[in-house]
Formats: sequence, C-alpha cells, structure tokens
Amino acid sequence: MADATTINVVERRGRHLAEGANNIFFILRPPLEAGGQVGKHLAEGLLRTGKHVVTAITRSSSTNKLPEGVEIARVNYDGDDDADLVEALKEQQVLIITMSVTAPKDTISKLVRAAAKAGVPYILPNWFGHDAANDALCKDSFLSSSRDNICAEIKSLGVSSYLLLCCNFWYEFSLGGGPDRFGFDFQKRSFILFDEGNVVINTSTWPQCGRAIANLLSLKELPEDVNDASPTLSQFRNGAIYISSFRLSQQDMFLVVKRVTGTTDSDWTITNESAERRWEDGQTALQQGNWGAFTKMLYSRMFFANDDGNYESTRGLHNDLLGLPVEDLDQFTSVAVRMGEQGEVAVSHHDGSTACPERPMKPLEGWLGSSDISRSLLGYDDDDKSICSCRQPLVSRARLALKQPSQ
Repeated sequence: MADATTINVVERRGRHLAEGANNIFFILRPPLEAGGQVGKHLAEGLLRTGKHVVTAITRSSSTNKLPEGVEIARVNYDGDDDADLVEALKEQQVLIITMSVTAPKDTISKLVRAAAKAGVPYILPNWFGHDAANDALCKDSFLSSSRDNICAEIKSLGVSSYLLLCCNFWYEFSLGGGPDRFGFDFQKRSFILFDEGNVVINTSTWPQCGRAIANLLSLKELPEDVNDASPTLSQFRNGAIYISSFRLSQQDMFLVVKRVTGTTDSDWTITNESAERRWEDGQTALQQGNWGAFTKMLYSRMFFANDDGNYESTRGLHNDLLGLPVEDLDQFTSVAVRMGEQGEVAVSHHDGSTACPERPMKPLEGWLGSSDISRSLLGYDDDDKSICSCRQPLVSRARLALKQPSQ
C-alpha cells in the first residue's frame, strides 16, 4: 500500500523541486561564519540559483549575522517540545543538517523525527565528507555508527529519504587548518609529509559543495516518462552524491603552495611521518581521553596507501551530471594559505594536552559516536546546557530545509 510519501512523489512526477520559490531553513549554533562555514556556502549556492528563498531558523535571542538574502524565522528548538520545529518544517521538501562531526547524535535525531512529523521527503543528514559506502574507512574514522544510526532512523520512520554528499575533506579549510589536517603549518612554514606524500585523495572546496547541493535540488524529482533518461533527484534517494574539486597528493599540494607563495623547499622545514602510525597514535590518545587527537586520527586515516581517499577512481564522480565547473587550484590554494597564515581555522577543537578545568574530559568508553562521549568532546554540560568557551567545535552547525512552493 502506498504511503503518503509515495503519493506525494507520484504527484510531483516530472516537476522540479526548484519550481517557483523554495525556502531553506537554518538553525544556527554557533554563528554561521564560525568554523567550517559549509552551511554558509550551501545557502549562498542555493540563493545564487535564483530559485530559492532562504530562511534561517534560529533562537529568538540569536544575533547571528547571515548571508545577504537570508530571511529569519525564530523557533524554539531546545527541550523535548518540537512543536515549533515541526510547524516550521511543514510543507518543506528538504531538510539539510550541517553540524560538527562531534555533535550529540540526539540533536540530529530530534531534527529527523521532526522532519518526519512534518512530512519532509528528503533529508541531508549531516554527511559532507567521507565515502559513505567505504565501511572500512568509516569504521576506522569513528563515523560508521553515526552514519548507520541516522540513516536507519530516517528509513524506519517511513517518510523521508536521505541524501549523502561525499566530497571528502574541504580543501581550503584542510590545507589552511594546521599540520594535523593536510600537514601544513603556514605560520611556521613547516610541512609534515605522511610517508612519502604520494597518496592521492579527492578534496572539495566549500563553493563546490554549495553548487553541488544547489544543482542537485534543482533537478526534477522524477522522470517525465519511461523514455526520459535525464538526471533526477530521485535517482540519489537513500544513496550518495560524489563530487570533487581536485584530486591531489600532499606533494601536489606542496608544489602549488610553493608556486603561490613564491617559496622553495629551503624555505620550509619538511619532515616525514607514517600515516598509519599517526592514525594509531590518534586512536590511542582518544582512548586515553585526549580529544585533541581526533583531527589527527581522522585525517591520517584518509592518507593510507589503499585508495580509500581516491573515490573518483573507484566510484566515479557526479560533477558533470550536476554541471560543476573545473576550479582554479591556485586560487583556492591562495585562500588556504591566507587562512593558515591568519589563523582563521582552529587547528583542533581543543589543544588536547589537558582536560578543560571547567569540563573535565573522560576517557573513551565504548565508541566515539555515543551521545555522552560526543557531549564531552563538545564541552557540553548537561547541568547548565552550555558550551565551554575553551572548546569550540571543529565546524559550525546549521540545519536547513527546502520548501516546495504552493501550486
């Protein structure tokens, strides 16, 4: 028997989600401009199409500065009462969640349940990175549980379908984000080569991610008829979208860095470390409660010499299907250098050397994705519901929803 979601999909056959004016909703915590900024670029990409009206869902007390063109809806989304959130999500077509990888899983679950109550057909459930189909990579990166749990919950509710964006690490953020990411410290002019620095990975810029989602959600949902072979949103239902800006090794990155900075090898302090040893050390540190090692562990695993980070060779890309441009490597490398030199990217959520005196850290108990461990990692305290000032999350967090206009 067809459920309500199936009926709605059939009625929308051949239509575009982007017909008319759609609404994108954000819930901001902390400001959108902080941290990773991917939510900002998703919003700007959607606005740039001229087919979407973007609205931010935020607390009534929030003073966050939003991209030009974004409207604001003030909603109470704390506590157990989700009535306001459900009301805001009614008649929306897509919910997009962008949060720190360390965010409490119950926060995402609450959003997913609210979307189901509101009848939202599609959810992007906070997956902007790893190859979601690579179980070994996700497991070794402590991401399997969060992926499996949220995708299973979406499917079990029987209302929404999930869409996962596989873009790997963000290029400018990671290149400029310190030695625990792509190995570069632009302030000290030092560079750590993982092994020989020849492992190739895919990496994507923030603007490319924004374009990918904007173009994806501008596709018609279903084919016009059985003879229509053009791209549709529905072909990605409960699956992944693979995009990339560049496919590079560390050595490739270093060549471009030297070109845009006008430097040579002699201007840099270059060392070598084993990617596998770095990953093992990171895992050991996490087991001991040193959460500052999470970034090192996460990135080191991607540079294993087994092509896990090179999904372009194993999965192919949807760049052409989504009409994504070839980007200027020098341009985005220059952006990354500036970010690194000016310290625009936190090298980690915490320096990892000691526990915060206000929020003592716990050793790892079970798996990293558990709610209590994620809260400890964020500096979240259940008693006062605050975020410790000395523990800023790696990435800014936002939630978005795409609304189908009335016909």
